[in-house]
Amino acid sequence: MKHFLTFGSYFFHPIWLPLAGVLYYFLSTTGLYTSEFVIAQILATATLTIFLPMSFLFTLKKFKIISSYQMPKAKERRLPVLFFTSIAAFMVNFVFGAEKAQVLFYFFSGIFFTGIMACLLTFINFKVSLHMSAIIGLTFFMVAYMYHFYQLDLLIIAGLIFGIGWVASSRLHLRAHSYFELIIGALIGALPQLYFFNLIF
Repeated sequence: MKHFLTFGSYFFHPIWLPLAGVLYYFLSTTGLYTSEFVIAQILATATLTIFLPMSFLFTLKKFKIISSYQMPKAKERRLPVLFFTSIAAFMVNFVFGAEKAQVLFYFFSGIFFTGIMACLLTFINFKVSLHMSAIIGLTFFMVAYMYHFYQLDLLIIAGLIFGIGWVASSRLHLRAHSYFELIIGALIGALPQLYFFNLIF
């Protein structure tokens, strides 16, 4: 059980979930875009939201700017969160412009504002749960998309709800966060997606 709970933090790591949202969107809109466009956007997302942040974290660890990849102190999270937030801004402006893929434009706009709030909280030494922000943000995005296009998939929704519980249990089991940090993480993940959902639909 301990290994299962620990695995939840890796399986639903914040670094993978933006790509999960992009993959879900393109799988749900088959025929709307050319295969070349879809492949290019997926590769760009993987490079910018996974490989680039991983390289940045490795560099920070190498120069001992962060003590570990878990970043147990709030102040250690400032640079990584700001870096990822900058990537989200780049995605909004240069990868998923409103004229290219409006839904993903607003998805990453939500991620950007979640990052801004998470970064600001580090300056008052509050270590918000980025895992909860990510899984809740992805859940709100996917459920809102399903609701608007009448494509409710109860299996996916059940999986997302299970994932939320798994992540919360994992973070508490690892003593990485308190209940309050999880709740605030959920709020800053949900509210921007909810706001931009209203703009789109």
